[in-house]
Amino acid sequence: MKNYNLIHTIGLALLFFSSTAFAQNKDWLLKMQDPNVDFWEVQEEFNNYWKDRTDYKGNGYKVFKRWEYINEMRVMQDGKLLPPNHAIKEYKRYLKDSPELKSASGAWNIVGPTTYPLNSTGQPTGKGRVNAIAFHPTDVNTLYLGSPSGGIWKSTNGGANWTDLSANIPFLGVSAIVIHPANPNIIYIGTGDRDATNAPGIGVYKSTDGGSTWVPMNLGMGNATVGILLMHPSDPNTLIAATKSGIYKSTNAGASWSLNLAGDFRDVKFKPGDPTIMYATRMITPSEFYRSTDTGNSWTQIATPIAGVGSRMVIGVSPANPAYVYLVQIKSSDNTFQALLRSTDSGLSFTQRSNSPNIFGYACDGSGTASQATYDLIIEVDRTNAEVVYVGSINNWKSTDGGLTWFPVSHWVGSNFAPGDPTANCAASLHADQHWYEWSPLHSPTRLYVGHDGGISFTANGGATWTEISNDLPTGQVYKIGQSAHTANTIAAGFQDNGVSATNNGGASFTTIAGGDGMECAVDYNNANICYRETQEGSMRRSTTGILGSYSNIISSLTDEAAFVAPYMLHRTVPSTMFFGRENLWRSTNVTATPSSSVTWEAISTFAAGLTIRVLEQSPANLNIFYMSRGSGGASTLYRSDNVNDAAASVVWNVITKPEGLTVTDIKGHPTDQNIVYATAGMNVFKSTDKGVDWTEITGNLPALFVNCLAIDKDVNEGIYIGNQAGVWYKDATITDWVLFGSGFAAGGCSGVGNLLRCQSEQQPDYGGDLWARGLAKRPRRYQRREPRQPRGHADQHQPN
Repeated sequence: MKNYNLIHTIGLALLFFSSTAFAQNKDWLLKMQDPNVDFWEVQEEFNNYWKDRTDYKGNGYKVFKRWEYINEMRVMQDGKLLPPNHAIKEYKRYLKDSPELKSASGAWNIVGPTTYPLNSTGQPTGKGRVNAIAFHPTDVNTLYLGSPSGGIWKSTNGGANWTDLSANIPFLGVSAIVIHPANPNIIYIGTGDRDATNAPGIGVYKSTDGGSTWVPMNLGMGNATVGILLMHPSDPNTLIAATKSGIYKSTNAGASWSLNLAGDFRDVKFKPGDPTIMYATRMITPSEFYRSTDTGNSWTQIATPIAGVGSRMVIGVSPANPAYVYLVQIKSSDNTFQALLRSTDSGLSFTQRSNSPNIFGYACDGSGTASQATYDLIIEVDRTNAEVVYVGSINNWKSTDGGLTWFPVSHWVGSNFAPGDPTANCAASLHADQHWYEWSPLHSPTRLYVGHDGGISFTANGGATWTEISNDLPTGQVYKIGQSAHTANTIAAGFQDNGVSATNNGGASFTTIAGGDGMECAVDYNNANICYRETQEGSMRRSTTGILGSYSNIISSLTDEAAFVAPYMLHRTVPSTMFFGRENLWRSTNVTATPSSSVTWEAISTFAAGLTIRVLEQSPANLNIFYMSRGSGGASTLYRSDNVNDAAASVVWNVITKPEGLTVTDIKGHPTDQNIVYATAGMNVFKSTDKGVDWTEITGNLPALFVNCLAIDKDVNEGIYIGNQAGVWYKDATITDWVLFGSGFAAGGCSGVGNLLRCQSEQQPDYGGDLWARGLAKRPRRYQRREPRQPRGHADQHQPN
């Protein structure tokens, strides 16, 4: 929402600026979704735009920072990212070439949240973003939803419980679903994340057995991110797909596709009652409206009468008046509400119905300049009254006069969370950021379902009240996880736009203890009542009354910048000392002091501003030795101090060699030998026997996938777990090769295991699901290597100009 480590073993109101300045903003919002973009150029555009600006809320800032966090350690030498299907192809290649190296060990089980979290915050909590909704053609209780990185899910009891239909498809985000009207066992899904690029697109997949198995159906389409799928109302073999690379059509049930209109298309609709006429909108500045009269074979651009239009536009139609076409446009200067247009001649011409208030913002009265409509923008028209229109962005708004006037029907805080606040108590409370509307075809009274950043809800009374049905839906997008050393059942985890959730009963129930994007969490290893939780860009708070207690700010004196996911760690033997990585490394020696305002910090480095610290490690074998990685790409630097516990002014930092010149994604010291340190970087794992002066690659037979993290088993000789884009791998001194440590784990893991504390589905493409935990399991037995290691590419060779 807006206020905004593996528990498994491995888990903008924007200031108004000139149109020219904001064009730079739109550039990076669009470019970040281009698979061929130069990452470093887009990052530079973003940083230049936001330089010296401080009001980030509500205009795509966090959307970009998530994309940056996901990808900045995975950039190739030319500044490009690998093809979207690289991870799945490499994972399948590995399993095919080395089937004997798939260990039966691991015994992973989901921790949660499965049941809907309790809530101790002042805003609605949630489970995870929903990008698509579809319904069974004859069973009123059966519905489906698509998660941007958690796959496709099915409920047969109206949403009380959900079953994963994509467990055998790794790396899967779903943004579109269609069900065959005569044979509901035939299901098509459009892959990838339409709205935020959190998961790569790999075209269309099809199931003919109700979702038990899936096959790719992307011949002619390739690795497209598919945001909308339509099935011809009288010919189920004819399909239309709106993708980020164009509009595709299939006339043979998805067996092959033809590209009929190139461009980034996020919306496409049939004219009700006449599928030969179709409408589509292209995401470009200014956004473009297209019309087809031959069922999508050819398209004609239709001019719209408003100037200053931004990049995104969505389409609303209704069988109540098939000649009506509604368009919602964003403003190019600041992405706020530009206009609602309506056509009464099936999209041949349009007139403006309204251009205010700002129905894209936070406020109940539509005031202010907040908007993130490039990320969340939807429209739906009542099926029996074409004058009734719903528009969703941050909140949901409704018009009963064809878009002339508007009133909110849900609010991101709303009546349940701010009953005494007239600025918020305007409508029912509902999680922010709306991504999909769908009318149920069978319910009476009719229901309008909405997918949002918190899950899925519906209204049966025109928006007066909303019912949440996200319980039992484990689709949360996890950044980081923390666990108590005293009890394995005490856990806290940070989620995308669903804050920090915590449990003290091992996942039987979770409570949301913070809003926003939840990040790193930690529990004092000497006193489980002292807990830490963080939201984006280093906003850290502490509880002294347990994981579910009251949290207070302990870093109000720190003003330097922090990474989107800022690292911190407790001193390994003195828990009253904490190290916190921002632009500099900060140390507190009284982090447990009360009141929270008495906690003090001192900088133990003197780096210039501009780069932030990403990785921290204190050697378990010599507590004076400390490693940290600062910056990313060619600008990243790896440091070591040999006197980190000395007086602040005396702490010395030495630059040490990055392994093969790559940015380090994790680093861990040997438990008993101070000279040995392990690191992950790029697609590789490294070992140093001289405190990071020299590195030896120990990647061995691991698949060519980016490695995110590692953990050391102190009870085993060189027992090492690593987490990569596909899951968890293990190796020790008795094993020749790395073994896939994934029994019970979803296929392909969380799609990206990002932090080895126990396991974490880190924020990255094709991550999905909630928390997974390793039960009692034997370590992998010895395996002999069969095939030579495949050559792998190197990321992160970008050099600054």
